[in-house]
Amino acid sequence: MNQTTSHKTISVFMVCVFTLTISQSFAQQSKIDSLLFEVRNTNNDSIKANLFNLISDEYWSDNPSECEKYAIKSLEIAKAINSHFLMSKAYRNIASANSFIGKMENSLFYDRLSLKEALKTGNEKLLTDICINLSVDFTYFSKFDSANSIIDLGIDISKKYGAKNKLCDLYINKGNNLYYQFGGDSAEKYYDKGLTIAINLNDSDKIAMLYNNIASIRLFRGISDSTVIKYLINAISIHESNKDYLKLGDCYSNLASAYNVLKDKAKTIYYLKKGIESFLNAKNENKTIVLNASIADKFRENNQMDSASYYANLAIDIGERNNFKRGLASAFAIKGIILTDSLKYNLAEKYLYYAFNEFSENEDIEGMIFSGTYLANTLAKQKKYNQSISIALQVFQMSDTLNNYEWIKNSSILLSDIYHDLNDDSKAYKYLKSYIKASDTISKEKNIYITKELTTKYETEKKEKELEISAIKIHKQKTNMILLSIIITILLLNSAAMYYVHRKKLQKNLLIARSQIQISQLQEAETKNRVRNTVSDVTTKQILEKLMHEIETAKCFTDPELNITTLAQSIGTNREYLSQIIHNTFDKNFN
Repeated sequence: MNQTTSHKTISVFMVCVFTLTISQSFAQQSKIDSLLFEVRNTNNDSIKANLFNLISDEYWSDNPSECEKYAIKSLEIAKAINSHFLMSKAYRNIASANSFIGKMENSLFYDRLSLKEALKTGNEKLLTDICINLSVDFTYFSKFDSANSIIDLGIDISKKYGAKNKLCDLYINKGNNLYYQFGGDSAEKYYDKGLTIAINLNDSDKIAMLYNNIASIRLFRGISDSTVIKYLINAISIHESNKDYLKLGDCYSNLASAYNVLKDKAKTIYYLKKGIESFLNAKNENKTIVLNASIADKFRENNQMDSASYYANLAIDIGERNNFKRGLASAFAIKGIILTDSLKYNLAEKYLYYAFNEFSENEDIEGMIFSGTYLANTLAKQKKYNQSISIALQVFQMSDTLNNYEWIKNSSILLSDIYHDLNDDSKAYKYLKSYIKASDTISKEKNIYITKELTTKYETEKKEKELEISAIKIHKQKTNMILLSIIITILLLNSAAMYYVHRKKLQKNLLIARSQIQISQLQEAETKNRVRNTVSDVTTKQILEKLMHEIETAKCFTDPELNITTLAQSIGTNREYLSQIIHNTFDKNFN
């Protein structure tokens, strides 16, 4: 690609980014304008206060001052109509605006007011949101017990109304609070709970964050196991897909630390370089300094002093250019250690003192321990024992306070060596015992973790096997149920078919019976018709002649008891024929 084409491509890309930014900003402003239009067209104070809160929400991340301005407008109306719900939301937004610009005292004040009003409403969703915000405030001010209480309240409420997303946030806050209060073990328990929910919710951002948090806690205790590596690789995969370079750099940095614990220097350097690349993409030079210093330290451990000096000088250059004092302290510490290894103690002392004092000013205890350990050693090499003991004792006390046995071990053996050089065998033995105790504790912790990991692996495999057996049983049950359903279906179909055949047979028999009845009726009718029609014309004439003769000669009609039967007998025929002939001939009925 030539330079002109490259410039055109960059120009097109910048135009696209600018257009997208403008369109997003326009969409947000359009929504705000729409909400303001609704405000102007309503006389309902409750609706108006709620609309002002919605406008405040829109401004929260981009314009905290406008966020606070509209929250205050909402608050004024809410107070006038005595709406505790709307007052609570307004106070919450004011607190959020102050938190965003670092005014944590104001944030705590307004979050407390928000909680007070929310408790009057009993609105569970609102209470949970405020518990999340307020717990962050309390943790910031090291009010750990208050933070734990408010988090526990939020957890109880979230469980009641099934707000899994909020419950996940509260578990994360609980983990953070316990980490700052006590250390890793108790915090990891709640991070694990949050991770389970985040995975169920498929919330990739929270999953990645919790993977990194759990790994960081374990690394802080000097533990690098398969879980740490797996969690960090998973987190890296998520951040790479989201192109979140800052978080990606943090994960690469932790992965480098994990391989450093495993004594894999090649992978440590590789992932440190990946971390630097990510921080450069994120335009975060402060973190770039720290990783450059870390790479310098790895090269120093490999006795590659030229490479070590190159990365240390690079870190110092970035720090001095941007006045990043904290990062510069790390760079100076590594530079001092490189000079110590090169036996340039006087020059090393200068760099290490600067680093130690800078870490002290920033209250960075880990940095003080790291730089102080090497500073005390460098001073001892120069026979500056009083200064060396003073620094080493500070390092020992800080390590003991943090319960970091690796650092206790290092500072103990340093003090033991110094007192041995001073022929103070009593103190030398005292710190030697401390060194042995710390070493034993580290070994026990590692054994406990190995046992715990093996137990967890066994329990996991056992559970998976149980689930597999359960799945097979369920599959068999389902198969049996399907077979039973098929058999029942066949039986039902067979019964239905038999019933259908039987019914058809009954219908056929009924039809035959009806047909037979109809035939019988027809035959009977036909018989009657035949009786009527069997009287031929000749017979009719003969019977008429006999009848007329009987009437004329016998004068039978004068007999009052004369009937059709006696008359038929007198002329020698049956009463049916005679009755029909009389009816047909004379159109009269004679009984």
